[in-house]
Amino acid sequence: MFKGMTIVFITLCLFYSAFAHEATSSDRIDIIHIIDSYSKRTGAKFVTDPRVKARVNVVGLDLDELSQTNLIDILRIHAFTAYERDGVVYVLPSVVADHLDFEPSELWGSE
Repeated sequence: MFKGMTIVFITLCLFYSAFAHEATSSDRIDIIHIIDSYSKRTGAKFVTDPRVKARVNVVGLDLDELSQTNLIDILRIHAFTAYERDGVVYVLPSVVADHLDFEPSELWGSE
């Protein structure tokens, strides 16, 4: 009986240690906060779709140093696309953006 319990305990310890390096949800930043921070710093105007929701774990990157390339990468990782039209950047889920009338040349950052 104790042998079986020991195996279960060891298995649980190994399982926990495998995921112990992951950040807790309190360590993650809302993607809207990241977009707002970039917007305030650069003056870029953003309109985000209500479905743009994600918690981002930003490691080793200060939000004050976030570049356009960094933000585009974060958006892509979370399946969002940004298009620029008339000086406004629209952030949408990639699946939705594929069905709208944006031109490939309007993809934000594709200069």
